Amino acid sequence: MKNALPSLAVAALLAVGLAGCSGSAAPAASSTTEPAEAPTTGDDSLQACLDLAGPFAEASGKLASLASGDADPQAAVDGWTALVDALGSVAQSASDQEVKQAATIAQTDFAALRDAMQQVHVNGDLTAMGAFTSANETAQASYTALLQTCQA
Repeated sequence: MKNALPSLAVAALLAVGLAGCSGSAAPAASSTTEPAEAPTTGDDSLQACLDLAGPFAEASGKLASLASGDADPQAAVDGWTALVDALGSVAQSASDQEVKQAATIAQTDFAALRDAMQQVHVNGDLTAMGAFTSANETAQASYTALLQTCQA
């Protein structure tokens, strides 16, 4: 059990970081209900970005539950698979090339994080902790870049 503590600490940090980031996406979703706030490029790319708020919040919540010991590790991995799938949908459906590219990069990075999470939390392979930590940092960077692109 002592070997799982570093893993849970990193998971908790990721959950807090993503929960903070996903919280910044939620106000954007509610502010777009006002026509005056809609961007001039407000096509399917904007909606695709807004649609990511739910999957990000869901995945972050599952990871937070995993970190607190209240969740089945496979359920958390499945939540992250749904997020990876949602990012793939944005990468395919967005008409804005910058959003499409940022979503593609984020999809790849979050898939790597999900795979490392699977190794550490489901398979119990603590030797994958370095890959998990690295994937966490990369996913946070690509998520931030995606948010900035969506808000531009």
